[in-house]
Order: sequence, then C-alpha cells, then structure tokens
Amino acid sequence: MKRFCTLLTIGVALFQVAHAGVRLTGRVLDDNNVAVAGAQVTLRPADGPSGIRWQAVTDATGAFFFQLETTGDYLISAQHPGFFRLAERRLRIERSDQELTLVLNQQQEIFERVTVAYSPPAIDLDRTSAQQRMSSTEIQAVPYPTTSNLRNVMRAMPGVTQDSRGGIHLNGAPEEQVYYTLDGFQINDPLTGRFESRLSVDSVRAMEVSSGALTAEYGKGAAGALAIKTASGDDRLRYSATNFIPGVENHKGLIIGNWTPRLGVSGPIRKGRAWFSDNLDIYYMKHVVEDLPKGEDRTTSWRASNLLRNQVNLTPSNILYTGFLINTWTAPRTGLTALDPWETTVDRRSRQWFLHLKDQVYFGRGALLEAGFASLRTFGREVPQGQQILEILPEGRRGNYFADAVRKARRDQYLANFFLPAFSLAGSHQLKLGLDLDSVRYWQDVRRTGYQHYRPDYS
Repeated sequence: MKRFCTLLTIGVALFQVAHAGVRLTGRVLDDNNVAVAGAQVTLRPADGPSGIRWQAVTDATGAFFFQLETTGDYLISAQHPGFFRLAERRLRIERSDQELTLVLNQQQEIFERVTVAYSPPAIDLDRTSAQQRMSSTEIQAVPYPTTSNLRNVMRAMPGVTQDSRGGIHLNGAPEEQVYYTLDGFQINDPLTGRFESRLSVDSVRAMEVSSGALTAEYGKGAAGALAIKTASGDDRLRYSATNFIPGVENHKGLIIGNWTPRLGVSGPIRKGRAWFSDNLDIYYMKHVVEDLPKGEDRTTSWRASNLLRNQVNLTPSNILYTGFLINTWTAPRTGLTALDPWETTVDRRSRQWFLHLKDQVYFGRGALLEAGFASLRTFGREVPQGQQILEILPEGRRGNYFADAVRKARRDQYLANFFLPAFSLAGSHQLKLGLDLDSVRYWQDVRRTGYQHYRPDYS
C-alpha cells in the first residue's frame, strides 16, 4: 500500500509537470510608454497549422498572458484602433514566465488609405456595455459641416444626435443626462450639466461612446458616457495651421467674414521623458443686418479655446499627466436684428477654466494605481445697454434688456482608482476599486428692471 501511494504521488507530479505548459506574459505600450488597454494580441505557431492561434485582450495596465503547451517559435500580432498594427513578429519562447513588451505607434499621418469592411459579432461576451470609438484619423476623414466644431463630428457616432441649437443627445436622452469626460475627468458644466466646452478637433486623439449596462464609475450619466481623449505629443516636433487666412466679403462695404483658424504644435520637452501638445481654436463671426442704418447694423463676436497637455515619465513605471483648457467668448450686441435695434441688445461674456492632473503608478504583476484632481470654473456675464424698461411693440422692440446678471460656478473633482492584477478562475477577471468625490458650488447676482408687452392696439 505504501509503495502504491508513492507511485501515485509521483504520477500526479509528473502529470502536473507535463500539463503545466509555458506561460508567456507581456504588456502593450504606446511610443510614450503608456499602457494601451483593450488591445487585441494574437499568437500562433510559426511553423504549425495556420488554424491554431491564441488571442488575448490587454487589461487597464496593458498586460496580457498566454498559457502555451510547449516552447518554440511563434508569430505574435497586436492591434488597437488608432494605432498602426503590429503584424506577425517572430518570437522564440525558450522558457516559462517569459516577459514581452510590445510597442504600438499612434496613427499621426496617413498617406494612403485603404477601407476594409468588417462585420463585428452580434454579441461580445467580454463586454457588458455597448461601446463605439472614433480615432483621430477617422475624425479628420469623416466629412461634416463646420469642421472647427467638435460637436458636429460627435453626431457621426452611432446613437448620437444633434439638435438645432447644437446640443448633443445620446440615445435620445436630454443633454444633461450624458456623462462627458476629458482625459478621464468630468467636463459637464457644473450649472447646466451640458457639454459647454469647446476644443480644437486637432487635439482629440479618440472619442468613445458607452451605453447600456455601464459600470458604477459612469453612474453620473443615466443615458451613457462620452469620453474625449487628447494627444500629449511625441518625440517628433509637429505643427499645423488650418484656415489661417481670413476671407473678405462685401456686406455694405468690405468686411472680414466668419473666420475659424486653428493652430497646433506638439513635440518633446525632453526626448523619451516629457512631451507637450498645445492647440488653439478661434472662431470669429461678423453679423451685418441689412435693414438697419450704417453704424448700428453690425455686431462682432469672438470665441477662442486653448488646450495645453503635458506628459512626464518620472520613472518607467510612474507617469504624470497635466492639462489646462481655457474657453472664452465675447459677444457684444447679442440679439441684433431688424426688429431689435442695438439699444435692446445685451453684451454677453463667458469664461471657462479646466485644470487637471493625474499620476499613474504601475506595480508588478499588472497592478495600477492612479490618483488625480480636476477643477472646472465657469463665469458668465450679461450686460444690457441701459436701465430703461424694455417695450415689446407690434412693430418691434425698444428700450433696454431687462436683466443684468453675473453667474459663477465651480466643481472640484478628486479621483482615485486601483486596478488589481488580472487572475483566472472559471474565466479571466480583473477587479477595480475606485473613489470619485465632487464639490460643486454656484453663485449668481441677477438684477431685473422689467418689460412691457403691448397688444396690436397698443393697450
């Protein structure tokens, strides 16, 4: 009996050794050493049948692993939307627990474009929510009106519609029920809940729309979430200028028409360690009312935004991100028409400042800790041309606008997430622990004069 137990123990040990196989682990990074989550990695034998292959999807830290039967020569591929595909690189696996790093380069410039039709599976068991993504190259390639406005390209994504005033609606829900994020932080206006920010389309690296059974981190958006991810530059100095030459029009004299210049520059602060990206977007509009006398027939408005984003690799496993977005809008004599002369108009001004920073630390075995802070401040001003009563007559309006208002709002967001290493137990799993704290404040001062509405008989 003792000899039988000994032989059984040896047999079980040999069976475990024979079936232990070879474990290959690795990470997928971009050219700035940032983890690429959701990348598809494919592995197949170099000299074996073409139908045998293994597939894995990277987690939030960019990590993946394969459990193989034997060592030998293999071909490995990796791909992700917005990156150039890494196609079948030869790999020799000689031992177990071998680690591999794959680098994907972001699509910055395309000189030849090939469209390939792909039919996605009807059901993706790895996702609990529907997700659509547009990369920077797709944003630049899709034709849409007013290319200087990012809102107009959003409606090219499935489930997104745009109303007459430019508001964005996801799955038919009101605009304030969508959770908008910029580089992981909430960008909804603290007062209205809408997407009021403006940024250059050249600064956007990708946009993602998520709906359906969303996780708890998107609980602020009942209709879904729309994430905007911006570029932070690379080791090559790049610059761009779009629509930088204004046009001249003839409206009761020569004037500069609507002008939407965009300027961008990105590159290294220190090659291999720190990068920056800065994008300026300007919208100039000139409005002339033909039926009003010269000198009281035109109004000019300016809208500008500037986004500065930086990335600093403090160490290979510690990355610091910073960003600062500023929006400004100045529109004197708003509401000028043939029935609304200049004294009935209102001067409108608004400002928005959005500052954010995030620190990511990678640990061994695919663990990731990130902590961040974001602050959004808005300011709005409405100034009438005087303090007279506004009279609404059958032939038009006279007097002054009835409200003199100042509005201020702010939101401070504190964010922390911890991704535990992925593990296998009746499938592949990864746990994420998160904390999201918001502080919202609002202040306003509105002074009203009044208005009178007259009937057709002036009563």
